[in-house]
Amino acid sequence: MSTILEALKKSEQERKQKSVPKLTDRAPPQESSSWPWILISVVLVCISIALFYVFTQLPTSDNNEVKTNSQSSAANNDAVSSDADTTEKIDATVEVITWSAEVDKRFTIIDGKMMRVGDYLSAGIIIEEINEDSVVFNHRGVRKELKP
Repeated sequence: MSTILEALKKSEQERKQKSVPKLTDRAPPQESSSWPWILISVVLVCISIALFYVFTQLPTSDNNEVKTNSQSSAANNDAVSSDADTTEKIDATVEVITWSAEVDKRFTIIDGKMMRVGDYLSAGIIIEEINEDSVVFNHRGVRKELKP
């Protein structure tokens, strides 16, 4: 009886090998995960919020003036120009001057930023010299000196 069962199993296997595959023989396709789409959506929302925040915090065209404290206006009154043109003032406060005999070791702190000779304070204003008691700027060819 076992030989009959073996023969039946063998013939069944041969029949399966000879038969043409059907659509029902294939495994169903796997469904794609929705996590990549959720992740992309979250990133886009975060970028949109960041851009909205940045653009709403930009100054408007009628509010282009930079507001400064009373110390910087007092420093502007002390500004000395080596040229006769004093119509343009440097809007900065020299807080600290660290002077050394070596030019590379000299620095100053202006409006909370550490600066050295050759650094730009703003467009057109470059630090030309750092003296023991003052900082000399070059503002479009005009030398100006500020004291702390």
